[in-house]
Amino acid sequence: SMTPGTCGFLHLICHCRLFSVSSCTVTVTGYIGQDVTLPCSYDVQANGVVNFCWGHGQVPRSKCSNTVLSSDNGDVTFRESPRYQLLSQVMQGDVSLTIVKAQKTDSGVYGCRVEIPGWFNDQKINRQVLNCLSDEHLTARLIPCLFAIIQSCLLL
Repeated sequence: SMTPGTCGFLHLICHCRLFSVSSCTVTVTGYIGQDVTLPCSYDVQANGVVNFCWGHGQVPRSKCSNTVLSSDNGDVTFRESPRYQLLSQVMQGDVSLTIVKAQKTDSGVYGCRVEIPGWFNDQKINRQVLNCLSDEHLTARLIPCLFAIIQSCLLL
């Protein structure tokens, strides 16, 4: 069983298959009550600053479903909650989403869509946030819970 002392890390694993379009799965591990960052980036030198959005749900064919944050030309145009932050270098192509003080209700699938110009060029990334795991046998007080975000992405 896990103890609260083992929670100070981010764990990234990437499994990639080599096709003309690479697909990979990344696991990010964080804890309830701590900030967690969902990675998403694109090549800003090749594409310039582009529009992007983050949604709570699978990435649909266009835009995002259940949008939690969106940005046009580097400016945030919508933010569902102040808990959703862009703490990365957005103008350098890092559009990773930070969820401040993660809660169990943050579970679900998250998607990042970067609108690369051209037909069918959007870079789509899906993440799966698994249910929180807690160990109530160690102590009566609430122990920070482990959850994982699974990212499957297309690298164009």
